[in-house]
Amino acid sequence: MRLAVVILLPILVLLPSCKRSKPVATSSSASKPASTRTGAVHPASDSAQDGPSVAESNPPAESEAPDPPGPANRRDEKPAERPGEPPNSGTRKEAPRNAQPDRAAAKGKMIIRVYGTALDFDLDALTWKSGTYRLSGRGINFVGRMSQNVRAGQLIAIEPRVAGVGESELDLPQVGKTKVISGRIKLDEVIGQSRIKGRISFSLQGPDGPSSFEGTFEVGIVSP
Repeated sequence: MRLAVVILLPILVLLPSCKRSKPVATSSSASKPASTRTGAVHPASDSAQDGPSVAESNPPAESEAPDPPGPANRRDEKPAERPGEPPNSGTRKEAPRNAQPDRAAAKGKMIIRVYGTALDFDLDALTWKSGTYRLSGRGINFVGRMSQNVRAGQLIAIEPRVAGVGESELDLPQVGKTKVISGRIKLDEVIGQSRIKGRISFSLQGPDGPSSFEGTFEVGIVSP
């Protein structure tokens, strides 16, 4: 009897405490498996154990968008070359403006008969400018007015003086410079609109009065 009391006494002492204790509630996240948690590491599947996944073996290629048009991209572009033209070196050459006339090619000669003697005079050019002309050379100078469009058979007057151009005069041997008081030029032939052939007749003011002379010439036309 005493032995049975000793055995039941601890049981009676522990029984009330067992009734007051409640099971500890577990959170929903603890009850869920690890695979459903956010950020949890999923267990590798059988296919992953066999080899790398398609996403890992073939990473997505970055989309290559074309460069937007702009000055930085156009600098490297080269203009299209036309057939038969030399390659473009990148430097465009422009024709020179106000090119000087070819006075060397314009040189000519005039032959004047003075008292039965043929005298040769070297001509520099017939210079045309703004409706005026100057037929000049070594020891010779004739001035006047003329149109730019010359033609065969045209008659051009020789004037004593033209403002801004000069005076008509002739430097004769043993006589010196003599004023031309009148005259005319007749064009016999026009060669390519840049060279002329013709005849000339004029009068000089001498000590005993006017003296008339004739001659022929060939010279180039320049327009500065």
